[in-house]
Amino acid sequence: MHEAEEELKTRVPLRAAAWEWVALAFIIGAAVFLRFGRLDLIEFKSDEANALQRAMDIVNNRTLPGIGLMSSVHVQNPPLFIYLLVPVVALCANLAFITSFIASMGTAAVVVCWHIGRKYYSAATGLVAAALFAVAPWAVVFSRKIWAQDFVPLFATLTLWALHALVLGRDRRAVFWVVLLPLCVIQVHFSGLALTAAVCCILLLLRPEFDWRVAGGGAAVALVLLVPYLHYQTHNRWVDFDQAARTVAGNSYNGTTGGNYRYFTHALGVVNGGEIDDLLQSDTRKFEERLSFENWALVFQQCIFVVAVIYLALLAARGIRWSGTFPWATVDSDELRTSWMLVCWVVVPLAIYSGVRLSTILAYYVLFYPAPWLLCAVIWQKLWRRAGRDISGKVLLCGALGIVLAGNLSFVLNLYGFLNANGGAHGYGTILRYKQQAAAYLAGNTNVLQLQSEKRLVEMDKFGRLTTPNPDFPLLAVISRIASAGPAVPPGTTVVIVDRYRAVFTREQWAHLANFPKREFGPVLLYFLPDSRVSSGALLF
Repeated sequence: MHEAEEELKTRVPLRAAAWEWVALAFIIGAAVFLRFGRLDLIEFKSDEANALQRAMDIVNNRTLPGIGLMSSVHVQNPPLFIYLLVPVVALCANLAFITSFIASMGTAAVVVCWHIGRKYYSAATGLVAAALFAVAPWAVVFSRKIWAQDFVPLFATLTLWALHALVLGRDRRAVFWVVLLPLCVIQVHFSGLALTAAVCCILLLLRPEFDWRVAGGGAAVALVLLVPYLHYQTHNRWVDFDQAARTVAGNSYNGTTGGNYRYFTHALGVVNGGEIDDLLQSDTRKFEERLSFENWALVFQQCIFVVAVIYLALLAARGIRWSGTFPWATVDSDELRTSWMLVCWVVVPLAIYSGVRLSTILAYYVLFYPAPWLLCAVIWQKLWRRAGRDISGKVLLCGALGIVLAGNLSFVLNLYGFLNANGGAHGYGTILRYKQQAAAYLAGNTNVLQLQSEKRLVEMDKFGRLTTPNPDFPLLAVISRIASAGPAVPPGTTVVIVDRYRAVFTREQWAHLANFPKREFGPVLLYFLPDSRVSSGALLF
């Protein structure tokens, strides 16, 4: 019973060897390359623009909003995500700077994952888990844009670190972070409720010793951060709590994620690049034509993940010691405690989603991070030790790991190449580069704010109706900081924004638009129409 625990305590030397630092440098380099590279390809749509605009309003007006963005289940989120953006926006409102900050958070999560693996498992486990995290396609996607879910991976990873410190490191003060961080995730995105449930399950099962006063301090800080949201709800009859209750009860249609109950496929997909149709939608098949061995490598890794969860769940269950008095079950080995933590981290949120029949999208599953890669790394390390002096077995393990890493890396690079070649994708939208070019052109030739106030800046929806423009394009024009060179848009002319990834027109409709002067920026087109042809909400075709 104590042999496994002693092995766990003495397994990792205090100082990393030179080869570990070299390997870690390559891993961090890959994480930086994928997260900071090609930032001109990121998404920047209504959610991103609204979040940035609200953070800028706080900086300029010095007032704190009581609510954040609208969630996909039509419930207003708490404003913590907006608050977290404020210091960054206050330093520099440049879009490249803000997205680089978010990319640095994603990179930091990889480093924390390595630390967890190395300190509480083994040196090899830390490196393998961090390497898988660094190149995982969805982990890269959710670390590059101004979106609430892009903050969740770092918070979740830090929470798992705090749990390890509390349960295995016997650091009773770590409970402050174990309580505070998941409660903060709830305020960033409501999927944090599932993460909090996982943390509670782990604490109830493993029952580590901690200081209740410190735990109360973590809860108090989280409550203070929630005060503006609670104040808003008390003055609005708790409308969002009522909507949340009706959604959980199944009485509310979720227009964004409606009818999506693929819990297990999403759980597998978020491990690497599965369920990419969640991002690319109708362009998925076109993208997959670029792939060769990548999908096979991803499926292979997902199989390893499933095997790891089942194996460690069985190992953990067999290690429970039952008694006739309360508490009636105990886990008396650190190796088994790590198994329970990793398994619960994945299984409990999945059970929550499926139990309440919540319609979900793949972004709801990033709270799994970094457990999927630690699970895979634990299995890899066990196989490595079982191979012993069998060189062929170790070569096979290294080859399998290399194929998985290469498949993930190639998948991300192919995704970047696809988005760059096509200027975006349906579902993903037009990439940032073309939106910035169009916005900069307009900002350099007219007063965009005046154009908006005169209602001479409109956008065409997919039905050919002229509507108020989405917030992304006007905001990019305002923050481009290019001074107007003169009235390129003369009086009596309206600028109509047409985004090919928002408007699906017939050939006849495109031919009709060709009668008007335009400027083209990839998938974004600016048409210049006489005011006599424009009326809000009217069909142009």
